[in-house]
Amino acid sequence: MDYYHYASATIHKLVMASKPNRVPNFDIYGTPRTVYFTDVLFTSSVAAENALLIGAKHPAGPRSSPVFRFDLDVTLCAYTNLGMVSGGTATESITADSPIVTASARLSP
Repeated sequence: MDYYHYASATIHKLVMASKPNRVPNFDIYGTPRTVYFTDVLFTSSVAAENALLIGAKHPAGPRSSPVFRFDLDVTLCAYTNLGMVSGGTATESITADSPIVTASARLSP
């Protein structure tokens, strides 16, 4: 199964600077954070936001819209499948680990 993480331009820069490329599991203060991912492939920011309730649709208030999609290798990650996003239309999983990024693509608006 394929897994994807949708992210802002800032997170994209952090991922591309890491070797190997990984989705960071900490914030700018070094505090651990949960990494969310899905098995649903989106090609546009709007579709990802609507289905996953991220970016402009985030329930806690608007965030930066995703502009990149990362293909993930989660084989070495411990993760939990949360099922359908509450109020969304896609499934999501979470991990405390830092998944390896195998590819990245820019999303259309």
